[in-house]
Amino acid sequence: MKAPNALRSRRAARREKVAHIRFAEDEISSVETAAEQAGLSVSAFIRSLSLEGAGVRPFMNGEDRAVLEMLIQDMRAVGGNLNQIARALNGCRSVAGSDLKG
Repeated sequence: MKAPNALRSRRAARREKVAHIRFAEDEISSVETAAEQAGLSVSAFIRSLSLEGAGVRPFMNGEDRAVLEMLIQDMRAVGGNLNQIARALNGCRSVAGSDLKG
């Protein structure tokens, strides 16, 4: 589960560099609206899009991260079941459906 730890370390990292970007009035209005809809500050929104465009990391808001964490938990459960099946087959015994967890 490296993704959440990596996210924490990025959040914990102090951002010391500043990038100045010029927008037209209608452009910044669009950016502010999109950031609000994504549940992010304008700074976090622009940073996320920039890093996504550079191929560094995907654009994810808090809801996306929660869904990702649920998917990771489901994958762990499936992996546990697969390990149980592999152990049973390697030990030449059958696995009942009720023996599987998850």
